[in-house]
Amino acid sequence: MTNRPPQIHFRLPAELKAWVEERAAESGRSVNAMLVQFIELVKLEYETHKAEEKSAALEKESEALRVALEALRIAKEARDMWQHNALNPHGTKPDKSKK
Repeated sequence: MTNRPPQIHFRLPAELKAWVEERAAESGRSVNAMLVQFIELVKLEYETHKAEEKSAALEKESEALRVALEALRIAKEARDMWQHNALNPHGTKPDKSKK
């Protein structure tokens, strides 16, 4: 028994088959080797596209977190100013139990 790689059989339109055969002949490769190379290129393109999508999503998340952190910083700064009477025009002391 030989240890052969898995096989797949599929039909190509005559025009596409002729094109693949021409590309294989031009490169001195078999039709099978040419098809494997084409599929590997498509796979790489697909994986690159998926990685770029994931990267874009992470960038969006990162930006949202940056904005949220900035909002928290501003809120803390406003609270600190109020606690130091900078924003408390009535001269009342802030309730320290509501932190």
